[in-house]
Amino acid sequence: MRKAIYVRFVVIALITAVLCGVISAALFALNEEEQTRGHLSALCFAVSRIYEVNPDALYLSGFADGGRVTIVAPDGTVLADSSASADTMENHGRREEIIRANAKTPVTVSRKSETLAAPFMYATIKLSDGNILRLAREYSGIGGGIIHQLPIVIAALTVALFIAAFTANTFTKKVIYPLEKAADDIAAGSYDALSGGGYYEVEKITGRIKALLDKINKSQQETAAEKYKIEYILSGMPEGFVLLDADKKIQLAGKSAKKIFRCKSVVAGRDISVLTRNVKIAESVQKAVTENSFGIFDLNIDDAVYSVRVSPVSEGEFGALGVTILLVDVTAERRAQSLRSEFFTNASHELKTPITSIMGFSQMLENGLVDRQKSAEICARISAESQRMSNLIADILTISRLESETAAAETESVDLGEVASGVSDALAFQAREANVAVQLERAEVRVNANRQQMHDLLNNLVDNAIKYNVPNGSVTVSVQSQKRGAVIMVADTGIGIAPAAQGRIFERFYRIGAGSGKVVAGTGLGLAIVKHIVSGLSGEIELESAAGKGTRVTVVLPEYRPSV
Repeated sequence: MRKAIYVRFVVIALITAVLCGVISAALFALNEEEQTRGHLSALCFAVSRIYEVNPDALYLSGFADGGRVTIVAPDGTVLADSSASADTMENHGRREEIIRANAKTPVTVSRKSETLAAPFMYATIKLSDGNILRLAREYSGIGGGIIHQLPIVIAALTVALFIAAFTANTFTKKVIYPLEKAADDIAAGSYDALSGGGYYEVEKITGRIKALLDKINKSQQETAAEKYKIEYILSGMPEGFVLLDADKKIQLAGKSAKKIFRCKSVVAGRDISVLTRNVKIAESVQKAVTENSFGIFDLNIDDAVYSVRVSPVSEGEFGALGVTILLVDVTAERRAQSLRSEFFTNASHELKTPITSIMGFSQMLENGLVDRQKSAEICARISAESQRMSNLIADILTISRLESETAAAETESVDLGEVASGVSDALAFQAREANVAVQLERAEVRVNANRQQMHDLLNNLVDNAIKYNVPNGSVTVSVQSQKRGAVIMVADTGIGIAPAAQGRIFERFYRIGAGSGKVVAGTGLGLAIVKHIVSGLSGEIELESAAGKGTRVTVVLPEYRPSV
């Protein structure tokens, strides 16, 4: 700043001095020209009077103060000249000073002499005998006058430059010193010592800087306190928590998260790859940022199993403002699920016999083997309960089979489009009853999987989309091949899922309310079955939903590509 002010001050002073010098030289040259014209006119008039006594040009030049005297006839013929032979000189009839000559007052003209090829000033007057007296003197004009003044102008500019440099240096020191001192005081933390050095404007600036610094200091203290609280909470959380910004830079990383990923260094402000290079986490974070989608999947780290939930911090037109990653240790839960699966297997087999008996009795009632007055009601209730229990047992068996580590289902190349078409046809009646339109967008996409499992996966997704829809709603089932694999997408225009429930819908027996007092039949195991099937195939589930705006579930599975 000091240098900038100094340079500007000197430049302004120099420009001012140059302008003043040029203008002064020009005014001086103009004044000199006027003086020359007056002097030459007076000489011309005086010589014209002497001409009456002696018309000799050489004689007359002695009274012309060193000027050149020329006598010209009215037709322009040169009669005599004090500096050249008249016989060798051309006709002057077309010269400006000859044309303008009159008998009353001398006329002055400045131009370049055609005879001598030099700049001259001429003064002419008509004589009593009709001839014209011309008096000439060398004169370089205003430009020449300015050039003659250049040494004086340069000398004046040099002096002005030194004066301006000295003045600028003194001025900048007086103005900048208080600001430099204020900067030093700020760097030293001595805010109370800020001073403007007696200048009102500088005092005003330093006063505002002091007020701003006080606010910044207070804000920093509050931020530090809040950061301490957050770090204290995160350090006590057994779950791993990571907060990223929209550029996937780490803003917060809990103690547990660092421990899980075995990261000991400070990671705040650095890319997520510093903390983990897991491909699933990286892809889910990217989708959360660009597509505002949630990602839920299990991750095996060392001997532990973690349930990973990747969520956008804030949804908007231009994508997420940030992303949270939550890692929950579900090792014990997964082991407990394994133990419970054995229980469900045994329990389902034990329940199968009485359910079969109930269904048999219902058939007897419907065939009229009991009191006819209550037979229809009893039959309907027994049949409904039997069917519900049968469905429950079937789902328990399915999820138990999926959770069993020893269960190895037979796999084959399955056309997902064909399975989706079969599921859509099977649920067509249910969709018509619910007044819901089902649209299928299919392509030939194959996966290496168990056909029944693929049927169960699609059936549960489409069944839920119909059950939790609204009258005149729609369900879109899409099976496509993409770069990331075989993609199954089931989207509906139904009641949607509240944010608080989205993290639990894949839990067993968890069901959301349909709203408006409507009771939705089901076992609560459909999405849990879907999750286990996808997990068993190393796939991924994405959920996008908003209350009242519908739900979209996307399943990505490894696509089957036959070897050539």
